[in-house]
Formats: sequence, C-alpha cells, structure tokens
Amino acid sequence: MERRCSTSAQARTRSNWHDVRSRPRLGSMSFHPMSLRMVYVHMIGEYARRNGHADIIREQIDGVIGR
Repeated sequence: MERRCSTSAQARTRSNWHDVRSRPRLGSMSFHPMSLRMVYVHMIGEYARRNGHADIIREQIDGVIGR
C-alpha cells in the first residue's frame, strides 16, 4: 500500500492538473481522455459515497443518527 501511495504521489508531482491522459473505457477496447483533475474529482466523489454508505450501516447498528 505504501509503495502504491508513493508511486501515486510521484506521478502527481510530475503532472499538471490539466494534463490529459487516455484511459480505457470499462468493458470496451476504446479509450477516452481524462485530466488528472477529473480523476481526483471522481475519486473524491467515490470516497464520499462509500463514507455515506458506511454511515448508514453504522446508524442501523447503533441507532445514533449523525448530525
């Protein structure tokens, strides 16, 4: 995990937020361009969704509603 984080940090320092790279489309052999900024936006959104799901599960277990 630490090696992967280190590799990601090094890639980030070598890139500009607006650098565009091609990434494969899921379930397809085609590629589409995506900026580093959009990768981060996507990752933050996924992280927030997962935290929301975990919070719902926790609320079901302990009955405490977070505010």
